Amino acid sequence: MRKIFYLLLIMSCTIISAQQSNMEAKNIVSDYIERLGGEKKLKKIKTLKKIINTTIENVPDFNMLNEVIYKEPNLYSSEVTIDKIGQIELVKYDGQNCFIIRNHNNEKIKKPIEGALLEEKKRDFAPFPILNLINQDTKFELIDIIEIDNKPTYKIKVKDTNKTLVFFFDKENKLLIKKKIIDIKTIKTTKYFDYKKVKGVMFPFKTISITEMNNKIIQQTTSETQEIIINLNISTNDFQ
Repeated sequence: MRKIFYLLLIMSCTIISAQQSNMEAKNIVSDYIERLGGEKKLKKIKTLKKIINTTIENVPDFNMLNEVIYKEPNLYSSEVTIDKIGQIELVKYDGQNCFIIRNHNNEKIKKPIEGALLEEKKRDFAPFPILNLINQDTKFELIDIIEIDNKPTYKIKVKDTNKTLVFFFDKENKLLIKKKIIDIKTIKTTKYFDYKKVKGVMFPFKTISITEMNNKIIQQTTSETQEIIINLNISTNDFQ
């Protein structure tokens, strides 16, 4: 009888601990959204355009320019060009249909993006992905408080269908400083730097992305935002 009592007590403590972890994680994520400018201000952004310059580690003289456009409620466009080559990739999503065009050997190849791949990519089609997760009633779990660059950092996990998302938030300034997407074979880590305000909303103007496979780095890119334009008049035709 006594053993059953102690077992129930342990189970009860575990449940309370998990509930506390989920509540703390929810508050941390909410603080992050507030630090960006607040949900009301973010939702006032109807269109967003970014011009991003990207370089690849150990690949000299290879600069990519990416023009990314978002439009409410869920439209997305991304065009990647390279100096002296021109457009190498184009992605369009009109809220229902999505396709990608790649330039290969001077031939443009167009393919639809559908099914599970589209569902995965749609996370990148939102200007504020974490706000989308909140609005989808996603469960966040605080799994640790660690130090990154001698700063206390919250480590929060989100269980995805096939992958695990892990976010790292600076405990003091509330901002997202790192994200990990953990797959069966790969780990993609994105680090966020140089936050600046544009019309009262905070954006990271520099990111470093590292892709690992079997504990080896297979690619590292650095992206620097050149310009962010909010609420530009953009036609829905630009997403078709």
